[in-house]
Amino acid sequence: MNRSFSGDNLSYDDWLLINHINKSYDISALECNTNHIKTYSLNKTTLQDFLNDEQDMYRSLIEFYKEIPQFKQINFEDQILLIKCNLTHLIHIHHILKDNFIENEQIGLHMSQWINQDFHNQMSKTRHSFDYFIENPIILKLTLVAFIFIINLS
Repeated sequence: MNRSFSGDNLSYDDWLLINHINKSYDISALECNTNHIKTYSLNKTTLQDFLNDEQDMYRSLIEFYKEIPQFKQINFEDQILLIKCNLTHLIHIHHILKDNFIENEQIGLHMSQWINQDFHNQMSKTRHSFDYFIENPIILKLTLVAFIFIINLS
């Protein structure tokens, strides 16, 4: 990464938008409760339970998008299409930011049981590849905005 980058080329309006995105993300993330994982039992909790409990994560990410002025400018059907096409890909970045780059050990135990250890190891490795952004999480927040406007990230 170029350490000599300066924001001098950004306009006042650009900085306002970046600050708005940052604040909007932080507010939506604060409203998201991820404590359900702490109540899981290795013997009783299923992958379906986890997926059902993830609705709050999805809702908070959608609420974030609804605060982005450029997203609000497009028609409602296109907003739905963009969310429908991209949300399952972007939720992983949202988890990383929401968890402050700290991997929850409990979810690793559960994922290993629900799917398999190799799946968990691959997800963990992918998650840690984002550690590069620990000092500048705003980059991932801006990435969430940029990627929502791309049809079919897969």
